[in-house]
Amino acid sequence: MFHTVEDVAASLRIHPKTVLRFIREGKLRATRVGRAYRILNADLLEFVRIRPVSDAPRIVRVTSIVDIPEGSPSMQQYLSKSLHAMTLSRGSYHDPLQVDVAFDPVSSQIKIIIAATPGDTASLMSALETIVAQAET
Repeated sequence: MFHTVEDVAASLRIHPKTVLRFIREGKLRATRVGRAYRILNADLLEFVRIRPVSDAPRIVRVTSIVDIPEGSPSMQQYLSKSLHAMTLSRGSYHDPLQVDVAFDPVSSQIKIIIAATPGDTASLMSALETIVAQAET
C-alpha cells in the first residue's frame, strides 16, 4: 500500500512540507512518481517506529485573561509596553511566554492574555498588580 505526502502529513499531524523535509533528509524513504512522492506503508511504519521521542520534560502552561475595567488607550499602551519589556528581559522567565494586551473602546475595558508557565504567570500577575496600581495614581 502506498501513501501520498498529504496522507502521511495528515496521519502524523504535521505539515506536508515537514514530510518532504524528512524525505529529502533521508529520514523517510519514498519513491518519486512524476512530480510527487509515494511512501510505502512499511517505510512509514519503520519511520514512525524509529522516530526519536523527545526526552525534554513537558512544560505545563497556564492561559490567563485579566479584565481591567475603566481603561483607556493610553493605559493599554502603558501596560502593553511594561509587560512586553518584562517578557523581553527574560531574566526570570525560563520558558516561552506570550502576553497580549487589547483595549475595547465600546466597554472601555482592557484585556490582558498571558500564556506562560505557572511560575512565570504568577510573577507577571504580581508585577501587573503593581503596574496597574501605579497607572491609576
